[in-house]
Amino acid sequence: MMLLLVGVLGTVSLIDVSNTSAANSRARDGATNLARELLEDAHDTSYGQVAAASTWLNPTLQGLSGGSGSVTNPDSHSAQTSVSRRGYSYTAAVSWCAVDDSKDGYGTHLAAVTWCSDSATTGTADSLPQDLKRITATITYSQGGTSRTLSETITMSATGGVVVPAATQLVPFNPSLTGPPYTIIDNTQTSEVFRATAAGAADMKFSVNGVEVTSGVTNNGNGTWDYNWQIAGLVDGTYTIGATSIDALGNRGQQITLQVRLARGAPLTAQHLVGGYNYVNPTGVGNGGSLVTELAWDANPEGSVTGYEVLRGATSVCGGQTSLTTSCLDAAPPSSGSTTYTIKTWYRDANNALQSVSTTYPVTAPGVGSLPTTYGLVTSRLNNWAGTNCDTSSIYEQDLVSNYPTTGGTSGWAAFNQVSVAACMAKFTSTTTLTAGNAVGKFWFTNSSTTKDCTSANAYVYVNNANNTFTLLKGPIALSPSINRNTGTPVQRTWTAALSAHTFNPGDQLFWFQNVTGQTGCASVFLWYNAAAYQPTVTFPALNGGGTALSTPNAVGGLTVTANGDGTRTLNWTAPTSSSTVPAPDFYRIYRDGTAIANRVDTADAVNTSVSTASTAGATTLTVAGVTGYQAGQTLLVDTGANQDTVTVSSVNTATNTLTFSAGMTHAHAVGVPVVLQAATWLDTNTGGTSHTYRVSAVSVNLAESPFAPTAGVTG
Repeated sequence: MMLLLVGVLGTVSLIDVSNTSAANSRARDGATNLARELLEDAHDTSYGQVAAASTWLNPTLQGLSGGSGSVTNPDSHSAQTSVSRRGYSYTAAVSWCAVDDSKDGYGTHLAAVTWCSDSATTGTADSLPQDLKRITATITYSQGGTSRTLSETITMSATGGVVVPAATQLVPFNPSLTGPPYTIIDNTQTSEVFRATAAGAADMKFSVNGVEVTSGVTNNGNGTWDYNWQIAGLVDGTYTIGATSIDALGNRGQQITLQVRLARGAPLTAQHLVGGYNYVNPTGVGNGGSLVTELAWDANPEGSVTGYEVLRGATSVCGGQTSLTTSCLDAAPPSSGSTTYTIKTWYRDANNALQSVSTTYPVTAPGVGSLPTTYGLVTSRLNNWAGTNCDTSSIYEQDLVSNYPTTGGTSGWAAFNQVSVAACMAKFTSTTTLTAGNAVGKFWFTNSSTTKDCTSANAYVYVNNANNTFTLLKGPIALSPSINRNTGTPVQRTWTAALSAHTFNPGDQLFWFQNVTGQTGCASVFLWYNAAAYQPTVTFPALNGGGTALSTPNAVGGLTVTANGDGTRTLNWTAPTSSSTVPAPDFYRIYRDGTAIANRVDTADAVNTSVSTASTAGATTLTVAGVTGYQAGQTLLVDTGANQDTVTVSSVNTATNTLTFSAGMTHAHAVGVPVVLQAATWLDTNTGGTSHTYRVSAVSVNLAESPFAPTAGVTG
């Protein structure tokens, strides 16, 4: 019984406390409503009548709902009545005073006018000193045996508009700071209290960097308000604290602000730093151009950061103390070995002096690696023998290239009569060795002569040295078979030559030369090229440049441009395939009206992820590392090489990182294999001009960039 009695009494006590709290709230709500009603009634009175006599508000007080009808005037600047509402008795007192605003100077203050306490200064500049009138409603009531008081104030202008009491001061209060400028340097400090002052205001709103706060504000009840700013989780930088006064009717005054700088320590070093070697040309990318190093990183969150600088050893190659660019291209990196770059993050310390923190990033120059051995003649520029010919001036004019077409293309031909034809590979970029073995040439010819067969010709294999001299590797090499008269359909002529081992220096080229000058019966012979069906090829023994070749993504395909009605253009392309040796793209670079660095206009995310849970063949779902950027209707490439599946997304589960496909996958897929959005898109919002030429390249996670696809140049 004793335990039960204690429990019952405790419950009754809680109910009593709850009822008391609810009663207090109801009583205060009633007082607030009554005060605002009186102030709104006062505002409805013309400015000239306000305070014109001690009884100017008496009719309003006498007519209050629930009022006693009896009004007293304790003095010349106040009136008072009693009101009963919602079971509570209130004493409502309204007082008033005049304000001489300093904006137009001060005037003579008549003794018959009651002046507000903040209008004690007089002068002769203002002939009409009653610039503003301030009315205060004070409601007194009793609740729970305790006397309580609530006050609300408005200020009126001569035009009748409400003038909100201005916030006159905003200072760092606890702990106090010296300034301005105000700076917090203690990294153990977790908060700063700001105090705002506005005599006569009903409320105060605080903001940080323009965003109004919803907590941490305290009304001190004496015309001041405090805001407790929590700084423990904030990054260093300069913040703007604002305070806006509000009157009893909800009108806002002019905001006042101050700036506070957090400088409690050094910022983060460059984050998510990536980099690597790339081949970049003044007029192209990925086609054997100049070797460069590229670095990229995320912008620092700290507002104290002033710039980034990248150094190779003691040499500054990018940026500086005031450069906020978050990437760097070193046009003159070492062509071999490993190089460590230093990335400096510059910032201002507590004394406003420039300081820096650094991190490093190593990159290793690529080697040539094992080169392709079969090359095709895919250009119409066929060189005639002139002593120094075949690519002596530009790396973009080579005739023999390894990515010759295997399908499609349009056949071309060149007259073979009484001339010599030569072609060569691109220049070797590093020392390269040729293994001893057979070289094989295969070429296609027609003969339009009706009377003569082309029975003889000779081929030669040379080294076109970097100094424009020539070294004969093999020749003359007899060609067979004959190209008979009346041959309209191209026939293949081949040659085989046993080559000795040879070492090429950087800048050397392998050079093929076919001499038919003076040979009888060949005046009407044509050499065919370009199309896959009649592709001239030369296959050399093994070529090895040493080291590891730069691992670049394959080129994108299927680039199309659609002109939109608003002048913008939409680009769409197909993601390149990848394999265990060829990386999937991390993102794409878009070039407009050129292929130089200056023509890079934007990037597009490749939306890469990877398999996180192994799947089986036939599975219609796949759990991946992340699904950000994926959506229903997209076509994805899952895995690489012969194990690659092309699937269409039917739904995305963001909670479990699961992709569901419209049909089952053909292959099983292991953890870690790539999942890449197959079709990518980009919108060019530049509406200037009538047409543009676009190119898109695929870029690896280490910034190695693919060549442009043969069909990537599109005008639209």
